[in-house]
Amino acid sequence: AEGLEGEKFDVVLVGTGLTESVLAAALVLNGKTVLHLDKEDHYGSHEATLPLDQFMLWAQERRNRSNDKNENTFHVTRVDELDERLLQHSRRFNIDISARLVLCRGRTIDALISSGVHRYLSFHALDDTLALYSEKEGGNEKEILRVPCS
Repeated sequence: AEGLEGEKFDVVLVGTGLTESVLAAALVLNGKTVLHLDKEDHYGSHEATLPLDQFMLWAQERRNRSNDKNENTFHVTRVDELDERLLQHSRRFNIDISARLVLCRGRTIDALISSGVHRYLSFHALDDTLALYSEKEGGNEKEILRVPCS
């Protein structure tokens, strides 16, 4: 990479998911020098949250690679069917590549705080939780429903 010639690091970490980020923070807190790399153009690896337009590009890339036997983590279909009006307001929709919830109390939060990673994160209460529902498997009639009590 540009500007890194002759630099020496104690550790090179590949991937910017939560695990790698916590590990990088812990190593730095213990006096190690860390080079943190990721092949993607966004942070967070498979745990990233992307605006709708960036998610669509990400999904299209995965769809183009779907014949690669090493790329079996995700299966993406029907990428081009989104209404163009949604893409005009892309930043209003953020999509998690991997759905997840982090409870407000527990070992995960304790680890994020004790490692110092919490300084690089922002936490927000959920306004709503939505799910895509299909009456029959493979059916064409789908609807987005609000999850009760969310």
